Amino acid sequence: MGIKFDPLWKVADPYYVYQFGDYQAFLDSVNQQQIMQALWMAVGHFRDPWVREILEDASSRQGLHDVIVEQGVHQPENLMSGGFTLHFTIRNDRGRAYHLYIKQKDNGTIYINEISFKRYNQFVSVFYE
Repeated sequence: MGIKFDPLWKVADPYYVYQFGDYQAFLDSVNQQQIMQALWMAVGHFRDPWVREILEDASSRQGLHDVIVEQGVHQPENLMSGGFTLHFTIRNDRGRAYHLYIKQKDNGTIYINEISFKRYNQFVSVFYE
């Protein structure tokens, strides 16, 4: 199965642009290869079983479920976070959506340092280990 990219994944969602205006930052310079590399590099660094499962599905052609990158790298919609943190959004074919928060190494490589999602109506955040 593996990862797929929504045809509009690199286009800022007009709803968020309208809702947040100047606070909505969308970074269209990140490409598919960088996203796939970040997903691959994250495998084995998160303990949560749901997160392990989606990372394995996304980074392997032998994954059991499809994973789609819905929205490219953008600033979180939650302005209460108190900072400028970028994430991209993926969803598996079971309907679970995940926000993958990224940082950048000195050499320019992006990596995933936090993943948040909703499990049984509760928000969960897990961190890179």
